[in-house]
Amino acid sequence: WSFTFGDGMTLIPADEAEHVFSGSVKRALSIDAFDQFFFIENDQRNVASLRAIATGDPRVEIIAGDANVHLVDLCRRLNWKNRRGVVFVDPCGPETNWAMLRAIAATKALDVFWLFPLSAVYRNAPHDHGALTSEKRAMVSKCLDSDNWEDSFYGASQAFVSDLFEDAPKVRHVDIDSIETFVTAKLKAIFPHVEKPARLLGSKKAPLFNLFFAMANPSPAAKKVASPIARHLLGEI
Repeated sequence: WSFTFGDGMTLIPADEAEHVFSGSVKRALSIDAFDQFFFIENDQRNVASLRAIATGDPRVEIIAGDANVHLVDLCRRLNWKNRRGVVFVDPCGPETNWAMLRAIAATKALDVFWLFPLSAVYRNAPHDHGALTSEKRAMVSKCLDSDNWEDSFYGASQAFVSDLFEDAPKVRHVDIDSIETFVTAKLKAIFPHVEKPARLLGSKKAPLFNLFFAMANPSPAAKKVASPIARHLLGEI
C-alpha cells in the first residue's frame, strides 16, 4: 500500500499551523496499514519540517516541488498492478491541474480526497456577466477544467424589461449547490465513483472549499469497502 500526501494548506491561524501540521503528519505515519508514504511539498520550509519528522523512517519518500508535476510522474512510474493507496490533494487555492486528477484516475488503483476551491469559483464568476474580466474567466476555467462553463452559469436577466433595441444582460443563475453539481459531474466523467462532497465553511460560515472523494478503482468490491468509510469521514466534517 502507498500513502500520498499533497501540498499543504491552512484554514487556521499561522501561529497554530506548525503544531497542527506536525500532528497530522505524525498521525499519518502512525498508521500501520500503509507500507509506503509519499509527501509532495512545494514550500521549502515545510519540506525541511517533513524531513525532520520522517528522519529514519524507511517508508517515507519526500518529494520537493509542484504536486501537479510530481504526482503525475509518480502515478505513471509506479506499478499499480499490485499496489493500492489513497491520495490527499489539499492545495491552498486553485492550484490543482485536472491533468493530475486524470493521472490518478488512470492508475485504477487509487482513492483521492481533493480539496476544491469553491469560493475561488464563486468569487471569480460575478453576478453580472459584464463584470467577468479575462483574468476571472481564466481562473474559473482553470478551476473547472472547462472553457464552456459560461453557457451553464449565465443567462438572460429575468428582471430586464426588453425592447427592440437592447438585449437582456446576462446574469449568473447558478449558486453554490449548482457549482458543486457541476464539479461532481466533471469528476464522474473521470472516476468510476464520486461521493457527495463535504462543504468547508470559513469563520463567517461562508463556503470556502469542497472536500471530494473519488475512486479510481472500478471494482464493485472496492467501492463496497471504501465508499462507506469515505461517506462517514465526509459526514464528520
